[in-house]
Amino acid sequence: MKFPTARAKLARAEEHRLSIVPEIEEYATGGNRIHLDRRDNLAEVRQPIRAVYTVRKIERPPESWALVAGDVIQNARAALDHAIWALVVKRKGEKFALDARPMIQFPIGDDLERFPEDRLRAWGLKPQVVEAIRDAQPFNHSPAHNHALWFLRELSNIDKHRMLHLIVLIPEELRLETNPPIAGGTLTLVTRGALYKGATAFTFQAPRPANVTGRVKVDVQFNAGICFEATPTTGATAINVALQAMQSEVAHVVDTLEAASSPPKRAKAK
Repeated sequence: MKFPTARAKLARAEEHRLSIVPEIEEYATGGNRIHLDRRDNLAEVRQPIRAVYTVRKIERPPESWALVAGDVIQNARAALDHAIWALVVKRKGEKFALDARPMIQFPIGDDLERFPEDRLRAWGLKPQVVEAIRDAQPFNHSPAHNHALWFLRELSNIDKHRMLHLIVLIPEELRLETNPPIAGGTLTLVTRGALYKGATAFTFQAPRPANVTGRVKVDVQFNAGICFEATPTTGATAINVALQAMQSEVAHVVDTLEAASSPPKRAKAK
């Protein structure tokens, strides 16, 4: 069985996703978006070296990205629901589907015990289709809340019912160089979530070399990921990675449902 409206929703999601990919790439490579202040004692001669880096200014991603990302998410989520709707109409008729419309959606769950198998069978779905839906569930993976469909569920509900998604900058990679080279130094990431103006980003501590009498030079560089802010059940995730992963997983599920709902091909007579 084919799902033309589900495919149309997927195509629309991909169109929206591709529309912001160049903007994300330009933003990521367009220079320093986070400006830091440093408090240190690098000019001292006896005390252990200490440096604290705080965010003085931050250039946030455009707010329009949250709207476009929401369009990607909602169209991808709708693709799954359109597929289920088409299956129910095919098996039980349009009147049945209309009467049951508040309940008809593709289930996404993190707990096998709450998988609605009886409901899916009551909708007339074939055993192989129910099995395909069960196999697609986040609860089959560990941890379930890292699965692309769980992200889709969580981000869709937030976008649909509560608020626009926050696109935030989160430190991902730190690099340190000192002159002269210093052994035994510790570079500590302090703010592990979204950076904001005034946040302490990271600190550096090290024993002062005994043979150095002048100022020690410390150069810290870091990259920040452009992420969806963490939700109550999901961590912060790079926006481009998350959108592509959700889109790809939904396309895979729709392919699987099409195969499971199609009658087996008859062998050609010789």
